[in-house]
Amino acid sequence: MVDHTHWAISHLRLLSPLLLTLAVGIAKDKYDLGSTFFPIQRWKLSDVILVQILIFLIQYTNTKLISNGIITLAEAYIYGALFLYLVIAASVYGIIRIKYRLTISALGIHFRGSVGNILLGLKTWSIFELFFFLLPLIIGKHELIYNRAQKSIVLIVSDIPGHQVALYILGAVVLAPIVEESLFRGFIYSPFRRRIGHKSTAVLSSLIWSLGHYDVGFSGGLVVLGIIFIYLYAKTGSLLPSIVVHAGISFTGLLIFLYLIAYQRNSIFIETKGFIMWGAFFFLAASIVLFIISRQKHQKRTSG
Repeated sequence: MVDHTHWAISHLRLLSPLLLTLAVGIAKDKYDLGSTFFPIQRWKLSDVILVQILIFLIQYTNTKLISNGIITLAEAYIYGALFLYLVIAASVYGIIRIKYRLTISALGIHFRGSVGNILLGLKTWSIFELFFFLLPLIIGKHELIYNRAQKSIVLIVSDIPGHQVALYILGAVVLAPIVEESLFRGFIYSPFRRRIGHKSTAVLSSLIWSLGHYDVGFSGGLVVLGIIFIYLYAKTGSLLPSIVVHAGISFTGLLIFLYLIAYQRNSIFIETKGFIMWGAFFFLAASIVLFIISRQKHQKRTSG
């Protein structure tokens, strides 16, 4: 009974992003996109559904290969994830370019105002991380940092060869921010917003994004992050801020992975509380410096 329940829950989780996307199709187009940028995004909900079907098929195949012992969980995390990112990128960019004769700038991948957008992304990242490192100190639960570290992945990464670790880092810190932001913010946003509006799109697309991750314990945090990413995207018309935040958060998570691995192997002698305090101090200093730079940039622009 337990096995059947687990099977049903795991398969429902795989299907849920597609089912939620299909549910959006019940609504009719009735909302204005409300800016000079987003109306060029002519792709349809059916295009999003096609990509979601491809994602489901790949993830389902991965689970079957793992359960049959054909590939290991580590190989699924590394090679399976890289293959998935390549398929998503090829399908999304292919639909935009071939079907609609648009460039990737239509998604929001462009360098107009790049300095300001990068700065906005860095500020958002530093504030998020400051809150993340301060929270365990404030409530006195230092073990909260382990939720972010995803201990199961730590154990996997610690036992794989060096070249596979490099591929894992490439996927987590470089490919995931670009591909996931292109899909869950850039590609999904306009078809969803035309049917259910901006606020509902922010929540639902963020929920779909969180369901695509294996780390169930951090799902609530991912929904909040997704809403922040949608806000940045709608405000700037660029994916660059959310890509920077996403990459920064993944990089911080990687540092936490490495700390825990070193701590487990007794090769580092900083206790968890000390590590958290150093992290909080760094991101507090980073936030202050970035706000000063941003203020100076704003003053120079307004005075000029």
